[in-house]
Amino acid sequence: MTASLPKSLEPLISLIDRSSKILLTGPKDGDGNAICGILALQMLLVRLGKEVLSVLPETLPKNYRFLTGSEKVRQDMGEDGNFIISLSTKDIPVDRIKYNIKEDTVEILVTPQSGRLSPQDVAFRQGFGEVDLIITVESNSLEDLGITFARDPELFSKVPIINIATGVKNSYFGKINLVDPSRSSSTELIHDLFQNEAWKKHIDADLSTILLAGLITSTGSFLEPNSTAGALDLAASLQEQGARQSSIIDHLFKQKDPATLKIWGRALRNAELDPVHKISWSTLNKTDFEIAEASPEDVEKISDILLRHIQGAEIHLFFIETEEGTQLQVRSNKPDLLWEEVQSLFEESTALQKHGFDVFFADRSVGECQSEILRTVLDYQKTRHNIDPDFKLQKVKLTPTSPKDVSFPHKTADSSETSDTPHMPETIPFEAPLQPHESRERQEKEASKGQHSAEITLPSDTLPSWVNKKAS
Repeated sequence: MTASLPKSLEPLISLIDRSSKILLTGPKDGDGNAICGILALQMLLVRLGKEVLSVLPETLPKNYRFLTGSEKVRQDMGEDGNFIISLSTKDIPVDRIKYNIKEDTVEILVTPQSGRLSPQDVAFRQGFGEVDLIITVESNSLEDLGITFARDPELFSKVPIINIATGVKNSYFGKINLVDPSRSSSTELIHDLFQNEAWKKHIDADLSTILLAGLITSTGSFLEPNSTAGALDLAASLQEQGARQSSIIDHLFKQKDPATLKIWGRALRNAELDPVHKISWSTLNKTDFEIAEASPEDVEKISDILLRHIQGAEIHLFFIETEEGTQLQVRSNKPDLLWEEVQSLFEESTALQKHGFDVFFADRSVGECQSEILRTVLDYQKTRHNIDPDFKLQKVKLTPTSPKDVSFPHKTADSSETSDTPHMPETIPFEAPLQPHESRERQEKEASKGQHSAEITLPSDTLPSWVNKKAS
């Protein structure tokens, strides 16, 4: 943690002091590190009397909307002088739009596909126009800014840029580059800026909460390898300044919408593991979203959870089907994995993320691309680990067979009453695999009754020695 402002930051402070209209922006698919960095800068700069516009190409994730100022983040800049009328279509899709210009009024007619729109669905704002400074947070290049850069690349060529990031692959595209890969998060770097004597008086509980949220997000609640001693010291200092840690943990890790919990359950249910080739994968297709009554937005960051909790895999693949195609999230916590090699397996462009990258397959369902991708990654792992090319895809699966006379409670067609709850069966329907010291008599007896033990499929070289012995 920085106690005083280093001289190397003085040009950056001076540039901000001379600017009056500032654009804050970050990468498409930006994580909480970028989001919290932008929100922290936004709060401080507004308190310094600056006119600030915060833009992120994607909608802010729901679990970050508890942070002060999150409602001010836009998805586009707008143009100076434009008066923008925004209509939310999240719950009620629009069928068509018409407008009539009369002598002294403009009427905009919006016809929904179904349901009714209300005044609460409408928002207004003024276009922001030209800026005299751009500050980017956690972007490795201008292209990472997505549509924000693509719509007006000339703006980024004529306005000075301050580039704040911790990525090792940063292209140092700013006029001033505050880049330090040794730091746990960009909020650490931003906190250094706030030690300026004229600025530090503005740090309060709200601002400290935002900074701590960025630190907790970046370090996975201090479980990631990038959790440095400096990060822990800063966390303690922010709590002393009023940061609400319990609120952060509740919103980022604990409190989840029912739709999020349901779709996470589907993802965990669909998870598979191949311990020989050291890959795991899970899928969410349209049927999963329909059953869970959820949308792709509800998935949040489950790929990070799968990465942390599935043991025995080096590469994790997570397929998410959307209306436009399929998103593939590739993740790994193996430090020596060469990401350039893995990225080269795909013809499509990739977007770097924490612990991996994302790939999008336009107009292709999960079913149309999953097997091809699995084969590609499988072949890559065979080469890395010198595995026999003929060795097939493996997975560990435990599937007990339920007795035919056991069923879930249900409502009959001719009655609104729920049927009686089934009694506990006299025998447990799941039996452990037969051990070598047990008699063959039991095995034959169970087979005659139609009972089956659970089966585990494993590579032959991992089976215990007694399995290969012939029965005498």
